[in-house]
Parts: sequence; structure tokens; C-alpha cells
Amino acid sequence: MQALFPSIDHFMIGRGLIADPFLPSMIKNNTTEYPANRWELFSEFHDTIYQQYDAALSGPTPIKMKMKGFCEYFSQSFSDPQKTFKKIKKAGNQKKYQATVAEIFENESK
Repeated sequence: MQALFPSIDHFMIGRGLIADPFLPSMIKNNTTEYPANRWELFSEFHDTIYQQYDAALSGPTPIKMKMKGFCEYFSQSFSDPQKTFKKIKKAGNQKKYQATVAEIFENESK
């Protein structure tokens, strides 16, 4: 990153952190390489957010709405962002949502 922007010594990440949770460590370590277990870590990151919302919110609809907002950014990290986000939006209930997300991460990690 420093080579691309040599005069910049501070970065404002904002929503980029949601789209790519590896961005801070990549900036800190001055690399553009992702960890070998990127999709496993990303899946754990997603699941942690989901579990926290599940514990804090009442009912499946508020959880789905909150996660849909995150997934709009998350999907940008995948090979086909539009298709990924469309699959997530179409998941009608919690069970379908979780199965869809698991399938997306599994397919991406291949």
C-alpha cells in the first residue's frame, strides 16, 4: 500500500472495513496478500456478527434486515458480487439464509 501511496501515512477505512475485514491488517503489514485461510476467517467474522444480532434482536426479520445491509458490502469481496448479494436477498428465512451463506463461502474457498 505504501508503494502505491508513498505520501500517505494515515488511512481512513470506513465502510471498506465491512467490505474487506482484512484491509486493516494488509495496511499495517504493508501487503496486498490475503491470508491462506481468508474465507474461513471471513466466514467466522460473518457468523460472529450474525450471532451477536441474533442475541440482541427479537425475531428473524430484524436480523435479516441488519445482515442484508452488511451483506451488501460483504458481497463485494466475492468473485461475483451481484450474484452473491442476489442469493442472499432471496433467502426467505433464517435457515435458508444460513444455508445460502455457508454455500457461498464454500464455493468461494474452492
